[in-house]
Amino acid sequence: MKKCQDTIRLADAGTRLSQCNWGIMYSQGDSFSTDTLGSLNQLAFLLEVDAHILAADGDCRGAFDRILSIRRLAAQIADETIIAYGMSSQLQYCLHSIEHILGRMPADVDTLTWLQAQLSTVQGPPTTPGRALEAALEQTLHPAFIARWREQLTNSISRDRDWLLAHTQEEVVDDARELGSEFVTAAQRVIGSDKPYAKKHAELQELAENLNSDDNPATFLLGLCYFGRVHVFYDVYVRHVAHFNAVRAAIEVYIEIAKSGQVPQTLPAHLPRDPFSDEEFEYQVTERGFMLRCRAKEIGEDRIWEYEFAVPK
Repeated sequence: MKKCQDTIRLADAGTRLSQCNWGIMYSQGDSFSTDTLGSLNQLAFLLEVDAHILAADGDCRGAFDRILSIRRLAAQIADETIIAYGMSSQLQYCLHSIEHILGRMPADVDTLTWLQAQLSTVQGPPTTPGRALEAALEQTLHPAFIARWREQLTNSISRDRDWLLAHTQEEVVDDARELGSEFVTAAQRVIGSDKPYAKKHAELQELAENLNSDDNPATFLLGLCYFGRVHVFYDVYVRHVAHFNAVRAAIEVYIEIAKSGQVPQTLPAHLPRDPFSDEEFEYQVTERGFMLRCRAKEIGEDRIWEYEFAVPK
């Protein structure tokens, strides 16, 4: 790890830039390479390993800061492509490392208060999939991409060649652009509304099903944008918001423990809520510490998420 310190410092500096997309979009001219995303995943792993080393050495604030840099990286790439959004969602699992360190660090109100401020005020919750849908539409229907694809098809002997050429004609692409823009606007309206999670999931699924059942040739191109899975992306987003909110709620419990020396029997008031039910998390004191549990299922996974937090003895 000593040989990686320059890379770690450079990566951390990159995550602190107000504008940094890590060269994902159009990194190969009119397309991008998934190798770039793979490299970023390895970079995040390196940052996470360094965080655990710092924590083991007693520098818990430095360890948390390393993990926060992964969340900044996740936010930077979330809007680039729908595939990058998926990678961003995977990086949100770095919250597990925050849980791990919280369960082993000595009581430190100042560090806990600092961490809460960083998560709640400076960084905020995970990014919604709305902008990634826009980026997917832009990239899939980019004139250079369509032109290169049609050129490859013209020289192809594939039995689907004529069908694909017909479905990438200029008028079909124009229809797809208009239909896709309407779809993205409708999806963003649902995601940004005040409706309950279950209602949003149902409406997004209906949008996807209506799109998939449309006989318009343009829907073929929109399928390449993964629009038919918009409700799945939304579920992943809410899942990470639930985890994010649970960690923030847990930090307040740890602050209470640091002040009193006891695990509280009830949750402190006015904590972040379970986004699946829009209610307070269910709270349970356990042998190892405490548990927070969502009060409603994630529909796609048919699962109620729960988060266990250890308290150092």
